[in-house]
Amino acid sequence: MSERTLEIKNISKSFDNCLVIDNVSLDFKLGTINFFVGKNGVGKTTLMELITGLLVPDFGEIILDGKALSIPYPKSVRQSMFFLPVENIAIDYLSAQENLVYFSELFHINKDRIRDLLDEYQLEKYKNKWVKDYSKGMTQRLNLAIMDLVDSDILVLDEPSLGLDVFTLDFLRKKIIDYKNLGKLLIVTSHDMDFCKRLADNVYLFKDNIIEKCDTINNLEDIVLSSIQEIE
Repeated sequence: MSERTLEIKNISKSFDNCLVIDNVSLDFKLGTINFFVGKNGVGKTTLMELITGLLVPDFGEIILDGKALSIPYPKSVRQSMFFLPVENIAIDYLSAQENLVYFSELFHINKDRIRDLLDEYQLEKYKNKWVKDYSKGMTQRLNLAIMDLVDSDILVLDEPSLGLDVFTLDFLRKKIIDYKNLGKLLIVTSHDMDFCKRLADNVYLFKDNIIEKCDTINNLEDIVLSSIQEIE
């Protein structure tokens, strides 16, 4: 995998004259896990959507490998980034196997890995069952399998731990570490501070249109609670 750099330079974004992201500049290194934390509505998902080209910034640039990106992103850039939103990305009225085949066709990926992915993500028994009948944990494992299939260098995950049982949460934690060890860049949001502390190389605190990098992760709960009290 080639060396990659991602930079956010002087990004601002407003909705209906309400400023959500204000002149933010950040840079990320390959092979790191970066968490966005803060209360709901402070712009974490907005910044993720700006990074992945789903939103157009009012000002500023997203820079990949030293080159400023323009929207719509070219195909090579879209394939190098994978955004996993809170919402299920799998199609409800297809099975796990059909979803993996669908995404392999969409991204022009060889289907040889599908059987292995069904085994690894413990979906083999349910591969012919409609996704609409899956539990939250099964659905999230399928979402992760789709992300694994696409194999992008930059992974952006919005609240991936939300609503997961202990087993699936541990599975997710191990997969995130695996992705880091493969040299991928991960950007993750979570309200689970223990999950964050166990995984994060860097933590970025969102508050009042400002994003601050936390110097310490050990007392993260106190830092986040303090920032919420300041806002309120």
